[in-house]
Amino acid sequence: MGKDGQVEPERIYVYDATNNAPLIDYFADGSTSSDAKKNKRGFGGILEKDAITGKGIRYKVKLTEYINRLINSEVESFRKNVRIGVCVTENINSVQNAYINPGNLITIGGESVEFLPVSSAMSPLGTVLHGASSTSTYVDSSGNVIPMKLKIEIYYTEPN
Repeated sequence: MGKDGQVEPERIYVYDATNNAPLIDYFADGSTSSDAKKNKRGFGGILEKDAITGKGIRYKVKLTEYINRLINSEVESFRKNVRIGVCVTENINSVQNAYINPGNLITIGGESVEFLPVSSAMSPLGTVLHGASSTSTYVDSSGNVIPMKLKIEIYYTEPN
């Protein structure tokens, strides 16, 4: 996302790649907008841009209910960890999956992937998401050097 004139994807979709389904947080967000890319704003995945340069700096996604169920649920199926998938999307409302041609299988971590979200094929754009060990940085509009790496923030409250 560093080059001038480069088109950045406005939205990513984070989903349960084990079961090829949206995460519970997707269903919990009923927000709508006249712009389909802005629907489910609370769920997130919308590109946040630097106020001065206009370049994308991050995507934020809400996984509160997924993590809450993973930690606290008494229902065993909710406590099972799943693979989290991420794709660029043109329409957050389209969560259907498409079967991958067996002649062109995709393998991730030694496992074949049979389905991908249809929305992943709706956009010719792509983006790079940095992992926790990334050493890449960017300079924000104030001149601060910011690390480009995966960051998970968990906010919680303690019961009285």
